[in-house]
Amino acid sequence: MPVPRCHLREVVVQLEAGVYKMQLCCIQLHELLASLVGDLGTFDAPVCVVADPNLVRLVVSEGVSNASTYGRRNTPIHVKAELVVPPGVVTPLSHHLHISIANLNKPDVAPMSHAECKRAFSRRARAMRAVHNLTAT
Repeated sequence: MPVPRCHLREVVVQLEAGVYKMQLCCIQLHELLASLVGDLGTFDAPVCVVADPNLVRLVVSEGVSNASTYGRRNTPIHVKAELVVPPGVVTPLSHHLHISIANLNKPDVAPMSHAECKRAFSRRARAMRAVHNLTAT
């Protein structure tokens, strides 16, 4: 069942305020990704993972939305989710869920460099966009 956009926005507000309480549970990742990706593309992921379903929904829905907006028309979006052990960690319970979302850019949109991605997704950049959105209305 899709989560209302207002609920995902509340998750973002709580994350940025540092008050979000993560709720880990076993989620059926295949089902969740199928509902979020739909006919826009494909996905490759473990069937079940322990993660916060709100955060997974937020990350994937925003990523798929951006890929759809900035991607080449009629090209599939591919979502890949995998459990990764961070470097130096030996405990098997310390896996991180790594999600990547990819598709072809529009012909007139150059791919972002690693440095540009880091800048675009920094706290300062998000804050500047929020200020712009508030003052643009």
